[in-house]
Amino acid sequence: MLAIRQRRGHEARRSVSGSLPRLPDPFDTNGVHAVRWPAPSFQALYDRHLPDWRRDTLSLRYAIGIPGAEMWEAHRDAKRALLEHVHRHTGTRLDEHVLTIGFARRATAYKRATLLLISPASCAPWRSPT
Repeated sequence: MLAIRQRRGHEARRSVSGSLPRLPDPFDTNGVHAVRWPAPSFQALYDRHLPDWRRDTLSLRYAIGIPGAEMWEAHRDAKRALLEHVHRHTGTRLDEHVLTIGFARRATAYKRATLLLISPASCAPWRSPT
């Protein structure tokens, strides 16, 4: 993704060179804002284990060293909060122990959801360990 972003940025800057002032790189079209994107449970986890992550988002690469049990608990907390949000806004209660697949904004062919849906058995490795 970084290479694609850099290439798009290079092409965009080349096409408008001289017509725009030099600005921070606005060509991060597919990325997320690493500080705002994580659920609160993951933010708290990163705060405990990677205290500089909000200032230096590259330090998130060290999240690999966070114990799996703590990551799993943060994931479960985030999922509970998401499912509660869905329930509040739709009245639909979803089971936290079931794989839940959702699409933000739009479901388009290039996202290739059918790869997940062709064979439900292929999702078995993702089942909750509890």
